[in-house]
Amino acid sequence: MRILILLLFPLFSYSQISIGILESSRFFLADSTAPKAFIIAANITDGTQISAIYSLAFGLQRLGLWTKMKAIYPMVGGVASSHKYNLKDPRDLDAAYRLLFSGGWTHSSGGAKADGTTGYAISYLNTSTLGINNIHLSYSIRNPNTKAGYLWGVSNGVDAVTRFANSFYSVNDLTADLYSNSKLINFSILTRTASNSKKIYIDGSVAASSSTASVATANIPIYLNVENNFNAPVANTYSNSECSFASIGDGLSDADASNLNSLVQSFNTTLNRQIIIPTVSDADAQLFLNAAVITDSTQANAINDLVVGLKADGLWTKMQVIYPFVGGTASTHKFNLKSPFDLNSSFRLDFFGGWTHSSTGAKPNGTNGYASSYFLSSSQQNVNSNGIGMYITEFTVAGADPVQMGDFRSVTQGSLIRTTATSADARLNGSSINTIISGGGGSFDAQRTSSTVTTVYKNGSSVGTGNSGGTLPTSADGIYLGTLNLVGGPYAAGYTNSEFRFAYFSEGLNSTEIANLRTRVQAYQTSLSRQL
Repeated sequence: MRILILLLFPLFSYSQISIGILESSRFFLADSTAPKAFIIAANITDGTQISAIYSLAFGLQRLGLWTKMKAIYPMVGGVASSHKYNLKDPRDLDAAYRLLFSGGWTHSSGGAKADGTTGYAISYLNTSTLGINNIHLSYSIRNPNTKAGYLWGVSNGVDAVTRFANSFYSVNDLTADLYSNSKLINFSILTRTASNSKKIYIDGSVAASSSTASVATANIPIYLNVENNFNAPVANTYSNSECSFASIGDGLSDADASNLNSLVQSFNTTLNRQIIIPTVSDADAQLFLNAAVITDSTQANAINDLVVGLKADGLWTKMQVIYPFVGGTASTHKFNLKSPFDLNSSFRLDFFGGWTHSSTGAKPNGTNGYASSYFLSSSQQNVNSNGIGMYITEFTVAGADPVQMGDFRSVTQGSLIRTTATSADARLNGSSINTIISGGGGSFDAQRTSSTVTTVYKNGSSVGTGNSGGTLPTSADGIYLGTLNLVGGPYAAGYTNSEFRFAYFSEGLNSTEIANLRTRVQAYQTSLSRQL
């Protein structure tokens, strides 16, 4: 008999066997019709995905969540024709609340990712159908803090009935600022269980609540990854978040939210698409790791040790911008450790021209590569206490007059560090300081600590001083890295191809602080095996 069974198995597909085994399992609950129909409709044949779907459905049923759901989008299968289906009612109909994708989307095993400019999906579920006082929206994000658009959105044209955003979530008056949250936002829920009971959950815990009465509903469909305003996407609310799970349904209690969070996290972990960010001791370091999505433990520990060390030396509060250049890609190298959000106002870098990003840092090509920091010295720094610095691989002469970093308007209004094979030229708002420096890379700092004194340092030691004066430079896009921001644009004759491994802008630092900074930065580079 055993031999006969083995011989018959090849007559059935793996998915049929998997479904049969799961349906006969002792864990089988009340409703297997919907998950079975979903698997067939979405053409899911992978055994792991089939198991994950059944486990999710059975978990929702066991915990009393299944009946509270109107639409469940598991985003499994890797293509739009699979991602569109509603697990609760997997018919290809508007009435079944299947998604209609529009504009730019990328579909993969990780989920559905909109382009942030045209991509959205229609759910065909109206808030008026759900009832304004008994509703929830959920969204599992794989790439947090990438664009401040809406994850779910619908507006009646006067008040936003439901705005569920990547940068903040709000229900009328209720807002939770995710940019101040130090955790990776894996899964979030917005819910309303009464007119005066609204809550936002982040990873299963309450992030914000409100007892203010709600406004009227909007009798138009809720859109995914943008706000629907009278059946038209709002251009400035598109999100480029990648969705790995979403749901719409009745309002959820604290216990419901906690249970749904656990089920979704388990579901995505089974599918090997749950982003695991190492947990570190310092909250500021954790915030950066979450924003840059740093998953490597060595890199995470290096960032944590750097932040802890800077704080121990009293340097953290004096540093205004820090670019640690960790993670190996432009999307990780752009973040400012002091304020790690993808905003001009947070001074994240915008890379232009030719750059090579790797585990050792960010290297411009020396001909057109530069990065804008949006850090405006004139409004961010004190004219008598300011500084800039960097950790680079080597001096280069890629251009006629290479500049590593700077913003320049005139001889009395400029901040720059310019290096060649044998010298460094630093200017902080006044007289230029030229000093002969032996070749090779390392730490270079220019610090102004009074109305008259600017000091240049290499590897923690002073190599020259000069008289300061003048005012701070003004520009629309601030200090550049890779060249000089010369009167509102890159300095064509001043591109460098030095590789950046660390850079910063600060208040004026004294010689002891510079020596301590050098020690911390060198330890950071050593922990990443890229020290000079």
